Amino acid sequence: MVIKRKVLVIISVIVAFVLLGVPTSASASSKTVPAKFRGTFYRYSGHKKWDTLIIRKHSAQISGPDYGKKPFKAKANAKANNHKLAFKTFGRYKGQILFTLNSKLKDSSSSMFPENDFSLATRKIKHKRYKVVRGFQSGYWFDFIKGHKITHRYSGLANGKY
Repeated sequence: MVIKRKVLVIISVIVAFVLLGVPTSASASSKTVPAKFRGTFYRYSGHKKWDTLIIRKHSAQISGPDYGKKPFKAKANAKANNHKLAFKTFGRYKGQILFTLNSKLKDSSSSMFPENDFSLATRKIKHKRYKVVRGFQSGYWFDFIKGHKITHRYSGLANGKY
């Protein structure tokens, strides 16, 4: 009887958190990026040029021919909301960890980062595994490969077809 009462109390507390909208650790954003998400990632842009995504502990930057002349930077202490780094994970999907770098934005089109955010995944290229950050935007996905400039653009439709 005591065990049932404890379980009932725990369930009611969880329901209260969900109904009242109290943030939990899984839904809260952070000003720092965990180590497994950090690094320099490249995406082939064509004509021997690459787009670059650099993710550091307190900042992130995206640059290259597809992103304009100046790099877009997000920092933890930025004043403008579209340049404010707010890292947040959303869970997992088919072995990928879904995350965003601008979780505080209400309109994701004001950021140069992909509108439908990122996922951390691995992919096999020529019998070797690489860590990739996969961006999602407008029904497409595209891979930024960690530490290697590979002259092939890995992208496709978000519905799973290439």
